Amino acid sequence: MPVITSITPSSPGAASASVDYTVQFDVVVSGVDLSDFELTRASGDAAGTITSISGSDSTYVVTVSSITGEGSLRLDLKPSGTGIVDQVPTLISGGFTTGTAHVVDRVAPTVASINRVGGATTGASSIDYTITFSESVTGVGTSDFSLTKSGTANGTISGISESGGVYTLTVSGVTGDGTLRLDLNNANTGITDTAGNIIADGGYTSGQVYTLDHTAPVVNSVSPPSDSIYRESSSLDFTVFFNEAMTVTGTPRIGVTLGAGGTKYADYVSGSGGTSLVFRYIVQAGDADADGVTLNGAIDLNGGSLADAAGN
Repeated sequence: MPVITSITPSSPGAASASVDYTVQFDVVVSGVDLSDFELTRASGDAAGTITSISGSDSTYVVTVSSITGEGSLRLDLKPSGTGIVDQVPTLISGGFTTGTAHVVDRVAPTVASINRVGGATTGASSIDYTITFSESVTGVGTSDFSLTKSGTANGTISGISESGGVYTLTVSGVTGDGTLRLDLNNANTGITDTAGNIIADGGYTSGQVYTLDHTAPVVNSVSPPSDSIYRESSSLDFTVFFNEAMTVTGTPRIGVTLGAGGTKYADYVSGSGGTSLVFRYIVQAGDADADGVTLNGAIDLNGGSLADAAGN
């Protein structure tokens, strides 16, 4: 009685729409027909159609076409009713269901996300985005991406690297105020998955946006202490109003010139995170000024910092 020793698929690539299975018998046989075989979905939703058969003696090739989906397909010999005989003739019996399955991947990769590496608002001159795909891909380069800009924001895509399947793209020479979004171009990127499926046209324009702020904050006004008589240990509060919210670190100070006592300093005491900061000087013994105190120009950072949300 003849038996099949193996059914082995060719290697056209998982993205191919057709595959040839080589069917090997242990002896010369005849009566081999398309209807003797059937496709078994070994995994996923892969599907196809048995379309042709060729060969003679003990070796035949069965072609499966119109392959769709993802997963794997195995070619089996039906368990009965085949009509395959050897030269005796003896009818084959029992079928064959242990052949090697063909892996099918006909689904194109997509961009899963394009995210900022840093905070949403920045005054940096270089920013990074991470790009994650739906599966492992190759052929990713800087020319596959472009920047969508608003306002005066600008920058140049300057480099890309990969680690663990996640790509990091760098934009350098970042200037201006506005927004920058990194997009995948809508065609001709050359990005493919490991099966050879080309990423679908249409691009990706839903990534996270950087808001750029390269304009330094300014002082709108300063409110001095109200006219009054201040005695020793009294507080002189100066409120500095900025055009945007400020974050304070350390203890910046404002120089104050008194009529008697020379230059003193009003130290920062409150307001970080808002647009008005309070600086305070405590009147000391011997201080005197009959015609009003004078502020000594710019704020002295005193080892601390004043910055807006973008770090300016």
